[in-house]
Amino acid sequence: MKDPDFSNTVKVLDLTKRTMSCAGIWPEKTRERVFMFYATYLTLQCSLAVVDVTWNISDFTYVVSSLLENVFNLMALLKITLCRIKSKSLFKFLEDIRGDFLAEKYDSTEEKMAFLNYNQFSLRFVTLTLTFTVVTAWTYYLMSLATNIEMAMQLVGNTFQLCLLGYHTLLSQTEGEGGMLFTFFLVISCISSTLLAYCYMGECLITESSILGDSFYQSEWYNISRTEKKLMQICMMRSTKQMQLSSGKFCTLSLSTFSDVLKSSMAYFSVLRSME
Repeated sequence: MKDPDFSNTVKVLDLTKRTMSCAGIWPEKTRERVFMFYATYLTLQCSLAVVDVTWNISDFTYVVSSLLENVFNLMALLKITLCRIKSKSLFKFLEDIRGDFLAEKYDSTEEKMAFLNYNQFSLRFVTLTLTFTVVTAWTYYLMSLATNIEMAMQLVGNTFQLCLLGYHTLLSQTEGEGGMLFTFFLVISCISSTLLAYCYMGECLITESSILGDSFYQSEWYNISRTEKKLMQICMMRSTKQMQLSSGKFCTLSLSTFSDVLKSSMAYFSVLRSME
């Protein structure tokens, strides 16, 4: 029997090295100037966000929007800072695990194949994570080129994520990896809850805008001036067309959209199963 090939096992470390080196926090070769640049930039961003939230604390919607946008900056700052503080420990950890990437470390073919399977899974996970990170970052900074493109990417991305997660979990169950089932439900809960939050807000906007005309009708309009009555008529005419949140101007965010995403994911999942 041919020995398993270990020549590509270090690719996952190479990808991690390139990513962390961009921030100057790769344990084997830290770059203080690069790290200080990013740390200073993120600290300034978070500090300005705190000041901005403090000044607009009475506007709850603005506060939530600002916190949602800047929480990622705070997470990035904490992570790169912890990596820099723990660089010596991480360096020792890397030295210890490098021996695991040598075929001589394992006595039997079964041990080698088990390591290669986990290594391939790690490589796919890191590659997928980096790809989504780059796409998400570029999407965020290119939002000015297309209205609501973030929502469009959210819907399309969630559809394929749910499909691929279900298919991967099915394969894991077939191979006897029962622990993946809990991970699947955990990840799918996070994805679904995020999508449900967007769709629920869109549904609330549709509902509230639909009953706006009735609210005007039920008000004491007979006690207001003629000018105000004319303005009320304009508002009632506008309320006949419901307001809605759109995703890339091709889809309306609502609870029906949420169910459509789940149905589409299951449809793609069935297609993948039929291709086995």
